[in-house]
Amino acid sequence: VRRLSMFDGVIACSENSAAHLVANGLSASGVRTIPVIQEPLHHRALRVPANRPGGPVIFYAGRVKEEKRTDILLEAFVHHVRKRVPDATLVIAGVCKTRRRRVLRLLESPGVEHLGLLDRKEVLGWMSIADLCVNLSGIEGMPRSSLEALALGRRVLLPPNVPEFDRHCGDFFASDLSPRGVGETIVGGLRSGRRAPYPVE
Repeated sequence: VRRLSMFDGVIACSENSAAHLVANGLSASGVRTIPVIQEPLHHRALRVPANRPGGPVIFYAGRVKEEKRTDILLEAFVHHVRKRVPDATLVIAGVCKTRRRRVLRLLESPGVEHLGLLDRKEVLGWMSIADLCVNLSGIEGMPRSSLEALALGRRVLLPPNVPEFDRHCGDFFASDLSPRGVGETIVGGLRSGRRAPYPVE
């Protein structure tokens, strides 16, 4: 951030990025905030999976690590969602960055499909067929995976602490971030036909 002070102005994508710059010493008058730009997503940008699970698909794209709350997502799915929606599948696309045995065991649970690192077309393909795209991370500036899910018209469970989402999509968060609370919110999201009204355009 100190190096950026030599410039007359800095363009920050997302309000969280702008706030970080100002909190670390840049003048607020020199920071220009713009939205994270999300291009329209066309079918050619997708690689739709050939073998879609039969029941509802819950999809998460990102690293598997506690800071992203994927441990809570896994516990919510295994211990709560599957009891209510037995044919549901949790599909996770991302590198595993944890060595905790509890999380590694949950990744091997019935109904959990951990695909590892996928290319963007594959991620978007899974996203396009998902019944609910979930991101619980509390450390996001403006998460690309959530923006892409919104651009594809998917139902979403959005991460907290993103001002743009707070402003437009106040009903699409897990207010209780315990495994039981997240599980209840996921089940409600699967049963609801509501889409988050975020102005992607």
